Amino acid sequence: MIDRLGLARIQNYLLRNMARQTTAACDVADIVGVYFGIKPTAINDFSAMDLEKIDLDKFADMIRKLGLKIAFERHMVDATITQMYFISKSDKKLRELRENFHKLWDTAYDAPEKPSLDAEIGLLLGYPETAVRYYTHRDRSKALSNASTIRGARNRHFAHSQLHEDEEFRSYDARIHRAMDKYTPRAAKILKSDKSKRWL
Repeated sequence: MIDRLGLARIQNYLLRNMARQTTAACDVADIVGVYFGIKPTAINDFSAMDLEKIDLDKFADMIRKLGLKIAFERHMVDATITQMYFISKSDKKLRELRENFHKLWDTAYDAPEKPSLDAEIGLLLGYPETAVRYYTHRDRSKALSNASTIRGARNRHFAHSQLHEDEEFRSYDARIHRAMDKYTPRAAKILKSDKSKRWL
């Protein structure tokens, strides 16, 4: 049975307490994606401003009441301490995501192992395999970069591939958006208000 009240409670809590409404709505999208099994895991973070209002224990309790696992971790991003959170339905997947992010944080951008690590993380986050393959092995030519910029401007959640953009959108983005329309309409309305991004 779908916990409509639990999903609405999380949506309302994040929209009320996070500093940026669009960021809160994107967090809701990830939670919805994990809850409905569209993606096996998600990672997000709370800014210092968010933490002025967000009660981590209360938030974790709401996540757990949805039947999801959650883990918190502080991480330094650009000289700023950020409160990360990882969620999943599976303890194993949650552990794998955290372990892979630890490896990523310790890996240089041009390290030979970085593409395979990026791929593992992308698949754990539920991104379509074609998009993961594209992201990890993409050509860095100017023409392809321009195409990537166009796709990035009209899609929200991940780097869509050049050849499979529409099927990736249908298999991931659109499924999350439909669920949001039905169960977290306030967050959906915020994301839909940006007419430069595709919705359905």
